[in-house]
Amino acid sequence: MKTFVICLDSFKPEYLKSTPFLRELTRDNSWGSLETVFGYTGIGAAIISGKYPEVTGIWREFCFSDSSPFKLIRYFESIEHTCLGKVTRLATDILFNLSRFMTNHGYYTSTRIIPFSLLPMVEPAMRSAWCQKGCLPVETIFDYLREKKTNFFYHDWPSVYKNNQRKFSFLQPNNDKFKVDLLLKEIPNHDFFWIRLWNLDSVSHNNDRGSKPLTSALLELDNHIKGLFTAMGQEEFKFLLWSDHGMVKVTRNVDVSKLLSGLESKFLVDSTSIRFYNVEPTESMEIMKRLKTTPGYFLDEGLKKKYKLGKLKKYGELFFLANPGVCFLPNNYSVSTVRGMHGYDPKIPEQKGIYLTNMISSGRKDLHITDLFQVIKSNL
Repeated sequence: MKTFVICLDSFKPEYLKSTPFLRELTRDNSWGSLETVFGYTGIGAAIISGKYPEVTGIWREFCFSDSSPFKLIRYFESIEHTCLGKVTRLATDILFNLSRFMTNHGYYTSTRIIPFSLLPMVEPAMRSAWCQKGCLPVETIFDYLREKKTNFFYHDWPSVYKNNQRKFSFLQPNNDKFKVDLLLKEIPNHDFFWIRLWNLDSVSHNNDRGSKPLTSALLELDNHIKGLFTAMGQEEFKFLLWSDHGMVKVTRNVDVSKLLSGLESKFLVDSTSIRFYNVEPTESMEIMKRLKTTPGYFLDEGLKKKYKLGKLKKYGELFFLANPGVCFLPNNYSVSTVRGMHGYDPKIPEQKGIYLTNMISSGRKDLHITDLFQVIKSNL
């Protein structure tokens, strides 16, 4: 029996009101809100392994490192904000990802808009795609698929794998329609399918609930899932629709560039957090003083234990987290204000995602994202 695991990026429970097909699916299947792990990249690691960052070692997309692949970009700092600087960043991204493709390390990314002065100090925390052997120090769903010799299709653009074979997909469009159409073509060739539909995330970052663009994006997503189910006809299959997080309305954007200027410590801004590295004790007090009136809180040992984050040395030494609804600018990903953001305390309602599946008994039951590992594994 074929199995489909589909990520509906940024879909939260209240969106069922605007998605008639998905709402209908909740009648005879199991569904509920889905609490995720705190952070960003660690979410992917959690669902494929059932473990928290304290075990997987994955929390944020970038970590501080002495072996950064971007060391040479320090020689281009003076031109960073020129047209030539943009070309330099693009060339760096292309060469980095081609290198990863050639060496079969399938977690592709870009330098985002991390300052050239910081790039020589950082590297992506992940090297391999989630479906690759050895991507985490613990067993993953894909390790289990390999053990059972189950054919799988994996699509998390631009990473595309058919079983363990990578496919060159950088030139393919990153839109949901293309992904679903490709999935439909691959149905006869595989038994397990993993795909992430991303368009809703992009739209919900920039549009309010009830806006025309967001309503259209929800209906489009609903139709994609309906099209897949229709294509399966009378054939029985298993499915898990899940979202990695919800979306919180941004009520305040905080410019941290001037607030933190002149510090000796290096820091990365991840939209909802600021991570400091090489912090001297005297400067630690200065940082706390400067951020005293900023809406947020410092990550202490109690919170690290609560979030099950484990040792975070490679991600920073001092962490300041935004209150829900607050976004720090400029950050690694944007210099522009947004309408929605995620990456806050996973226990607040707006941050929670959703799951919808026929793999467990029907009815409403709220789960944690780490629970889904066993749900998937027990149904293979």
